[in-house]
Amino acid sequence: MCQAIPQLFAQGIRRLDALVVSHRDDDHASGLNDLYASHRPKVVYTSYRAAGLDTQFCRLGQSWVWDGVWFRFLYPFAPSPETWTLGANEDSCVLEIIDRGGRRLLLTGDIPIAVEDEMVGRMPWLHANAPSRSSSAMVVMAPHHGSRGSTSEELLQALRPRAAIAQAGYRNRFGHPHADVLQRLSDENVILLRTDWFGAIRLSWSVEGEPVFACARAERARLWHRPRPLGASAAQEQAMFARYCAVQPPSIFQATPRTWLAWGEQR
Repeated sequence: MCQAIPQLFAQGIRRLDALVVSHRDDDHASGLNDLYASHRPKVVYTSYRAAGLDTQFCRLGQSWVWDGVWFRFLYPFAPSPETWTLGANEDSCVLEIIDRGGRRLLLTGDIPIAVEDEMVGRMPWLHANAPSRSSSAMVVMAPHHGSRGSTSEELLQALRPRAAIAQAGYRNRFGHPHADVLQRLSDENVILLRTDWFGAIRLSWSVEGEPVFACARAERARLWHRPRPLGASAAQEQAMFARYCAVQPPSIFQATPRTWLAWGEQR
């Protein structure tokens, strides 16, 4: 979380109206005190008691609207923190963000399949065929970084997201995102973007309502970055371009997300 501080300052952001910390794990909560000190958020939502900070427990039913954008917590269900295990993966705050056009972003923390299934069962309005969804697109953060015990087939079939983002470190020791998750996403025709390949990812929307992604590694490529994904040969790179790109780009940094996904499926 400390890495977010200089990025926020670089964008001219010096105060935060709200901060959501999904759960207690270090890869989600480490540096909270430093970020709180530097940007003084008006409210901090968490699923655990953060020592020395005035926080609110995230829970189903909390929502607010800023500039026509609707924020609402979908999980935890528990009405009282006394029933929680306080900050474990299965307690993660799940936040849905919906803009005026109905386009949705689902931030899932580290919830396991059991929680995914419960959400799908209890929230039919999230389903792709629900009237409230109409034809609006959804992007989902792959739960638990794309671990094997998350991002279930049932979740993908119910939500039908246009794309999923797997937040994982390069060559991380956990093997995230797991090969089983890659297969599930491929089977459901969900575009996958991975931070271990793309770097930081920025989401915007086209006038047609489709997600558009900007990736730091493409925008700020360095000479030492690998010119091809995971050591692909020049012939393999050109074959991927011919199959997945309408116009062959001059470098891999201009390839489409489907190009990178295709190579991941061939590993």
